Amino acid sequence: MRCPDCQSEVPENVKFCTVCGCRMPTINIQPGFNDMQQPHAKTVHMRPAVCMACGIPLVAGVRFCTACGFRVDGAVPYLIRCRDNTMIQVDRMEFTIGKKQGAVDYCIADNKAISRVHAKLINTGGNFCVIDMGSTNHTYVDGVKILVYTQVPIISGTMLRFANEDFEFRIQ
Repeated sequence: MRCPDCQSEVPENVKFCTVCGCRMPTINIQPGFNDMQQPHAKTVHMRPAVCMACGIPLVAGVRFCTACGFRVDGAVPYLIRCRDNTMIQVDRMEFTIGKKQGAVDYCIADNKAISRVHAKLINTGGNFCVIDMGSTNHTYVDGVKILVYTQVPIISGTMLRFANEDFEFRIQ
């Protein structure tokens, strides 16, 4: 089977392309199937790595989890808080930002302008977007206010503003 996006050859029974992360048009997928070993690969007996997004075991060499599409080749999505250069790893498929401790993945408790659940970053097969979750003081992408509950694509280097707090989105 060929990936509809990058045209790479992929097995019939994966949900996401392991080269580009595109969702594959497949059915009858066995949960957790990651049979992506290269032919002639040397067998190494060690505990398999797992996808940090969905917990499914991975086989060495894949770039994207075939179960959920999360990028697993070492590239890490993160936010840089511009005020103090804090790096925040975006380690979930849906990563919420706000000031309500326990309700969000990253809490900005020291800024009263941030809403309790302000925004959400979503990973869809290695492609990212941001959604304003009905915040009082809005979310901005590269200086442009976004509509509430609307997915806006972001890439590495995109500047995000949650109320009056600036962040840079990075993948490295």
